[in-house]
Formats: sequence, structure tokens, C-alpha cells
Amino acid sequence: MKVHAKAEATIPGTREAVFERLTADEALSRLCLRRGPFAAIQHAETHGMLETGARRTVTMSDGMVLEETIVDLTRPERHVYEWRDPPLPLGALIRGARGSWTFREAGADTRVTWSYALELRSAWLRPLGALLVPGFRGWMQAALDRARAEA
Repeated sequence: MKVHAKAEATIPGTREAVFERLTADEALSRLCLRRGPFAAIQHAETHGMLETGARRTVTMSDGMVLEETIVDLTRPERHVYEWRDPPLPLGALIRGARGSWTFREAGADTRVTWSYALELRSAWLRPLGALLVPGFRGWMQAALDRARAEA
């Protein structure tokens, strides 16, 4: 059972420049700040080159550590990653997730779509997952809005 969230923004700059800026490790801690119950990304570190198959460790401001696997990195079109088995308390609700960033030309700017599919541990958790999605979507949108403002 999955729940979905999506955020979008048009960001000034070429698709190539926006892609490189937003997929860099240091961008995550700058853009993904705490919002309500959703922790900030404190630090991200890609092990090796940022490419399909690479692993990235993401440390959240609440101490949670996620180990991501890059499942598709096609410059400058998309960046797709997965993480599985997060620690508690998130792990009690979510088995894993797949995040996807897509980058499309929008005139002289770039349309960025960030989507998430969160796999719940049980169908019984769907009502709780549905309650969390609007706040998580807001966390995602705030990050994209920061990216637009800093461009």
C-alpha cells in the first residue's frame, strides 16, 4: 500500500544548471528545512560519484539516518532514488520510499517536479498515511520554493 506526494516549481535557469544545483549533496541541507513534524536534512553524502547505482547517506535533524540508492540518474532529466527500512519511529509506519525529481524545459527556465511514493507497512495504516501526506507535500514544496528564491 502506497501513498503519494508531489510538489512542483518553475526555477530560473537552464535545465542543466538547475539539475546540477538541486542534485548536489549540499543543496539538500540548504533547501530541506524543518517544517512542522518533518525534520530538516542536516547532511547528505554521496559515496562515490552521483550516478545510477550510487549510495547516499542522508542524516536528518532529528537524528534519523536514511541510506538511499540512486536507481536512475539521467542528466539533466531525472534523479530517482529509494530508501528502505527507516529507523523507528518512521519505520513503524513506512517500509520504504521512492523519490523522483524530473526536470523539464519551461522557456528559459526549468519546471521541477518532485514526487514521492511512500510504501506503508500495512494497508491498515492508510488513514494515518493520508493524514501525513499534506504536511509532507508542504515540506517538499517549501524546499522547491527555497530553490526558486535562491536562483
